Amino acid sequence: MLEDHLRATATEAVKEQDGTAAIREMIEMLRRALRTYLAVRPEAETPALFVSKYRQPLSARAVEHLFHKYLAIARIEDASPHTLRHTMATHMIKSGATLRSVQEMLGHANIQTTSRYVSLAEEQLHKDVQDYAL
Repeated sequence: MLEDHLRATATEAVKEQDGTAAIREMIEMLRRALRTYLAVRPEAETPALFVSKYRQPLSARAVEHLFHKYLAIARIEDASPHTLRHTMATHMIKSGATLRSVQEMLGHANIQTTSRYVSLAEEQLHKDVQDYAL
């Protein structure tokens, strides 16, 4: 079931000729990580994927705490869950994901909100061309 959802999401998100291999590799890594986690996940009477040691769904605050904990371990500064979300959306657009797919993944009600990632991706592309031109 989860594998089908991941496959469908990747198919929708990426144009066949652009970025497909990278998305497939990412899905395989995610699939392995989820299988590893599910093997040690505490039994819980909740449909939530991630649960605490008390067998309750992780709260948004708990996820944020874990995020910052691992940022500190990796010595990454000036990042937040929103930074990760923003970076993911921009990279998806740069890799050929459709605006509609990114809108759905981000949960934006209005496509205009999502369209700002297109301009950011275009700005980055322009910068890359300037920085790496012959």
